[in-house]
Amino acid sequence: MEHLVALAIEPSSIPSFVVDPTCGGGAFLLGVLDRLVAVGLEPREALGRVGGIDIDPGAVAVARRAVGLWADHRGVGEGAVERVRLGVGDALDGLDVSWPRPDLIVGNPPFSTPLRGREHPVSAAEFRRSHEQILGPYADLAAIHLAADLTMVQ
Repeated sequence: MEHLVALAIEPSSIPSFVVDPTCGGGAFLLGVLDRLVAVGLEPREALGRVGGIDIDPGAVAVARRAVGLWADHRGVGEGAVERVRLGVGDALDGLDVSWPRPDLIVGNPPFSTPLRGREHPVSAAEFRRSHEQILGPYADLAAIHLAADLTMVQ
């Protein structure tokens, strides 16, 4: 993951806002924070440039705690973690309108395929149907998330 984040974030093009739309416990968020600091941002500024969303409230709580520990380890003061936008929700429904538009999406999307008899979540099935011209009838969940991610950064 560290290598992938390094490929995505170069010192010459530091993103203004990075989102992990299926953040889970925050592994990619931590990688992005480390990389932003490595390319020259102060930890407090890096915290304001990341956001994560997940359908699992427990996972978001873990991500919030992990980011808090990251900030504590770097000596960032009280309240700095609130700069990170973390939310419970389905990225396929879009991001919170108060969030900046991301210029980089990172993460590990969920995977499920209708070819193995697995039903997609309702939001994924609806997104696939509304974007059938690019996704077709057999798009797996990862492809659906990729298409949704592209709409977030365009």
